[in-house]
Amino acid sequence: MRNNASLLVPEPPPGFRLDPVFWEPLTYQFNAREIWLALVSVASLLAQHPGNQPAAIERFIIPLSRASLTLGPRGQGTSYKVFVWTIWDIGRQIVLRYPFPDRVALFDGSIRSNAATVGYFVSRPPPRTVASSKGSSGNLTASSRRRDALVLPMVRADEGSIPCADDPDLVIHYRFTQKPLFSGEVFTAFLSAQTYFSEHDSHQRGVVMNAFGLNHAVQLAVQDVEPERGLTWGLARIGLRTVWREIIMGYSIDARAYIGPLRWESLTFTFEYRNVEVGGGSLS
Repeated sequence: MRNNASLLVPEPPPGFRLDPVFWEPLTYQFNAREIWLALVSVASLLAQHPGNQPAAIERFIIPLSRASLTLGPRGQGTSYKVFVWTIWDIGRQIVLRYPFPDRVALFDGSIRSNAATVGYFVSRPPPRTVASSKGSSGNLTASSRRRDALVLPMVRADEGSIPCADDPDLVIHYRFTQKPLFSGEVFTAFLSAQTYFSEHDSHQRGVVMNAFGLNHAVQLAVQDVEPERGLTWGLARIGLRTVWREIIMGYSIDARAYIGPLRWESLTFTFEYRNVEVGGGSLS
């Protein structure tokens, strides 16, 4: 029988909110593709920890630009679930404030639970960034111009297979079905998926998930083939990270560059582990 707990929509921690978020466009502006790619990957890495485990200071280096994002607890009891929801809310606010492909301002702020401050987050520009001239926030920094050029002249096929960089035994077979999707809905659907992973142990089976974009216009669905064996929540998490990073965003870890255009389209995919199909899903 299917585990009904897997079907529940995750809820943010009681009293959770980001208050306030400071945006600093004159200090630094992220390439939108870069920060969208990074935030889903960061949330996926945070979600590998048990959701109720006390969080430690976590610092991430963003690919290409080498900018950084740090999250830290304040006081006792701040959990990794709080950090995952923090990334979700940062992404939500970015979609509302800086629709793709607008550049995204440097940001930082506090994580609150009711009246208490329980954590913080801070992004920092790359080392030795050449600043934009004052009063001209739309100008790109020198490092931003270099990042925009790091796209290799390759086009991904409408269907194919790709091994997961985090576990080569996991292969993702995909097929784009060519229905255009709103970029912000796709982005927030993948962020919402991380809140599901934060609720489940990586070795737990019985994977079934229906994550939605901010306005419920896009659905990201994942399900195992057999609940009692096969796909674990951990495999589903790194599998979706591959779908987001390599298949949708077109970023190659090996090349350390984008390998083609973004694909804001519907698609179906299957997860094959050690030559056995263990699960799959769709983005629609």
